[in-house]
Amino acid sequence: MNRLPIEDVLSPLQTAIGNGTAVVLKAPPGAGKTTGVPPAVLQTLLDKDIVGQIWVIQPRRLAARSVAGWIAKSRNESVGETIGYHVRMDRRESAATRVLFMTTGMFLRRMQSDPLLDKVACVVLDEFHERTLELDLALAMTHRLRSELRDDLGLVVMSATMETEPIVAFLNRSNPQNAVPLRCEGRAFPVSVHHGEDRPGERIERRIVKPIREALESSNGHVLVFLPGVGEIHRVQSELERADLAGDARVVVLHGSLSPKQQDEAIRPSEFRKIVLSTNIAETSVTVDGVTAVVDSGMAKVPRFDSRRGLTRLETTSISLASADQRSGRAGRTAPGEAYRLWSQATQRSREEYDVPEIMRADLSDMVLMLANHGETDLFAMQWLTAPPEHAVESAQSLLWM
Repeated sequence: MNRLPIEDVLSPLQTAIGNGTAVVLKAPPGAGKTTGVPPAVLQTLLDKDIVGQIWVIQPRRLAARSVAGWIAKSRNESVGETIGYHVRMDRRESAATRVLFMTTGMFLRRMQSDPLLDKVACVVLDEFHERTLELDLALAMTHRLRSELRDDLGLVVMSATMETEPIVAFLNRSNPQNAVPLRCEGRAFPVSVHHGEDRPGERIERRIVKPIREALESSNGHVLVFLPGVGEIHRVQSELERADLAGDARVVVLHGSLSPKQQDEAIRPSEFRKIVLSTNIAETSVTVDGVTAVVDSGMAKVPRFDSRRGLTRLETTSISLASADQRSGRAGRTAPGEAYRLWSQATQRSREEYDVPEIMRADLSDMVLMLANHGETDLFAMQWLTAPPEHAVESAQSLLWM
C-alpha cells in the first residue's frame, strides 16, 4: 500500500494526544487525515491503556458512514466492531466499538444526555473549515469541558483549508500549552483548471452541458458535477438525456435526501463510467473513486435567517475560493485530472477567500435552547451577535462563558 502524507505527522500527533495536548491539524485533500488520524489516536490510547471511545465528528451522514466502512474494511472487520458509526436513523455500534463516527448533530444530542462525556477519551472534529453552527458549538462546548472538568479529554480539530492559528489561539486562551498546530503536505495529482464565461441570467442546466461534454472527452474516468441543489440536479439530468450526452456513461445523482443505500450506490466503485450529479455533499471527506474530471457550477444553497420574517430560507450563493479548491481537488485524488468552472477568471479573483461562518447568517434559537437545556444561564446577553466573521469561534464560545 502506498504511504500516505499524513503518516509524516502521526508521530507528533500521537505524542501530543498522549500528553493531553489538543491538536489543530491542517492537511490538504488526499493527505489521508480522515482515515489516518482516528486509528493513530486509537493506537495511542491502547499503548497507554486508556479506556474510552474516540468520537469522530463529521458534518455529513454520508461521510460518517463511508469513512467508518472504509476503516473497518482496512482492518478486516465489519462495521460495528472496533469501528462504528451513529447517524440519524442508522447506528452500527457495539460494546467493542472504540472509534465511533457520528454527525455533529448526533454529537450535540449525545452530549445532552452525557454532558461530561464519561465514556469518551478523545473528540476529533473533522472538516472544521465548513464552520457550521453545530461545529462551532461542538468546539466551544468540548473546549469548556476540557478546561473545567475533563483535562484528560483529547481533542483534535482538523481540516484541509482552515488556518490553524486562530483555532490554536482560541484553545490556548486559558492555558498557553493547551493546543499545538500541525501541518501536513498533501498528495494530489495535478489538476488543470479551465474557466468559462460569465453568463448572468442563463440557467445552469443549459450552461453546464458544454463543459460536461469537454470533461468526457478530455478524461477517461468518472465526471463529478457540482450543482447547488436537488432541483438543479434533476434539470441537468433531463438536459443530459435530451442531449444524449452520456453515451456509454451512466448518470447517477448524489445528495442528502437520498436513502443511505442510494448514496452508497452513487459512490461505490463501478466498472462503467459515471457522471455523478452532486450537491456539495461530495465536496469533502467523501471520495468517489475514479473521478478524473470535475465540472463546478460555482454555486451552493445555504440556509440564511431572515430576521424581518423570522424564517430561514435556502439561498443560492457563490462558493468561496476555498470551496472551489476543494471541489477541483476531487479530480486529482487518483490520477491527473481536469476541472471545468462555469465562471470566468475575473470572477474568480473577486470571490471571497472563505465561506461566511453559519453563525453569522443562521437562526440561533435552536442553539440557545440547546445551551439552556445544557444548564447555561444568561443566554440573552448576546452582544457577540455583531462580532465580525473572523471571531465567530469566539462568538460561539462566548455563549458559554458569559
